[in-house]
Amino acid sequence: MFKIIVLCLLGFALTAAWQIFIKIKVTEKYRARYFSKTLPEDAQTELTETKLIESKVIEIEYYDQLLFDDAVKQFFEQNIHIRDIQAAEEIQHNLLKKLPAKALTQIRKLDLNEWSIYWNFYDQSLEYYVGKYGVFCSHVDRNGAEHKSEFKTHPESTDLVF
Repeated sequence: MFKIIVLCLLGFALTAAWQIFIKIKVTEKYRARYFSKTLPEDAQTELTETKLIESKVIEIEYYDQLLFDDAVKQFFEQNIHIRDIQAAEEIQHNLLKKLPAKALTQIRKLDLNEWSIYWNFYDQSLEYYVGKYGVFCSHVDRNGAEHKSEFKTHPESTDLVF
């Protein structure tokens, strides 16, 4: 009985070793075949150098960038200074439907009853932040310039001070 168990374990070990060996050989074979067909040997070294230099280029429509900035400009003109978190989803949705389709948004709930809504479109962004001292908006436009708007309040009162 002991001999049968040892032979089974030996068989499993040999089978596992054979599978690993075959997998390594097949992978090496296909890599060698792929690189020899696609590029000559001199170009292979150039390929590794150019891979390090090249970066991913994302094409963004100029119209979409303008659309984001125009929608944010309208948002600033509305002078929204709602402090109630229950209205956060409505604010988020109303602006998001005016933004380009690839724009992303997120509502963050922070400590001490603070919260913010963040919209972004590649390098452009808008943050609507409600804190203890007021409502703050920060926008980075397509040129990288930052625009801010503040609606400060006194911590002990809920009246807005301009």
